[in-house]
Amino acid sequence: MFDIYTIFVMNFLKTPFTIIVIYDIIDNKRRAFLKKLLNSFGNRIQRLDF
Repeated sequence: MFDIYTIFVMNFLKTPFTIIVIYDIIDNKRRAFLKKLLNSFGNRIQRLDF
């Protein structure tokens, strides 16, 4: 039998959600690696943040 936390997590993961990732990486190689890694999780939307 599942506890209430497990049921909550299972239902939460079924619904779409947005994660915002902000990074400031000077090195092009590291930035490209992170971009590729994050693209494997979902769509990328490039925005500026000041």
